[in-house]
Amino acid sequence: MLNSRTYQKAKKHNNYELQAEFFLKDIGVKFECQYLKTDKHFVRDTHTRDIYVITLSRGTRVMTINFGQSHTCSGKFHKWGNYKQGVVNEKPKLDHMRSWIKNEEFKEPTEYSVLACLTKNDVGSFDDFICDLEYIIDSKESYEGAQKIYKACVKEWADVQNLFSDKEIRELQEIR
Repeated sequence: MLNSRTYQKAKKHNNYELQAEFFLKDIGVKFECQYLKTDKHFVRDTHTRDIYVITLSRGTRVMTINFGQSHTCSGKFHKWGNYKQGVVNEKPKLDHMRSWIKNEEFKEPTEYSVLACLTKNDVGSFDDFICDLEYIIDSKESYEGAQKIYKACVKEWADVQNLFSDKEIRELQEIR
């Protein structure tokens, strides 16, 4: 396990995309990526981005997360060539086509982009979490937002522990 020549070669040459792809293949985890919608994803998002449902499965164990793609890679079309003006995934109607151009950087999330973002360590207590990430809690809203993010990280860490062995988690921690 984790010893395929291709995986070791990718790791040696810091090819993170291949490293992530072969990591999952070598341990028998299936990666699925399904477009969900274009919307604001994170608490403080000011612009929309593509959101995907990512499913990692291994036998009867399944982990599902919503993944917010980067702004640059979101939307098959950008309004005026600028994602801040709007993104769409369907071809715009002909009468509005002149104000939209094809996004040459559009792509779906890869195994690497998802694995690099997973919670790969125990987040500890809420106090540890806000201290480690240097959260500033100055209102009820910021406290509730931090609590929501903390609970999501705790759940994700539990899902990671359910899907991967301790040895695999250590290897996963190397994929950044």
